[in-house]
Amino acid sequence: KGGDKLRVTFAIDGLEDTNHIYRIGARWEKILRNVKAFIGSGGKARWDFIEFEHNYHQIEEARVLAEELGFEKFNVKYNYSNKF
Repeated sequence: KGGDKLRVTFAIDGLEDTNHIYRIGARWEKILRNVKAFIGSGGKARWDFIEFEHNYHQIEEARVLAEELGFEKFNVKYNYSNKF
């Protein structure tokens, strides 16, 4: 189907100060650059956010950022094994 857009799920577990804790080696600036380039080129993107003790307080802020960046969907994967 030539008219279909590519869909990509970005696994971003937190914001600039927490994402790298679980996603070791991730660089926030590079993530944002890639997201903006992909969405800006017409790509359809989804943000999957795994909730951890170190990032659960950022869920709503990340949801707002996802909307601002143009993500089609923001999905939180709640980690019920966390006891915080």
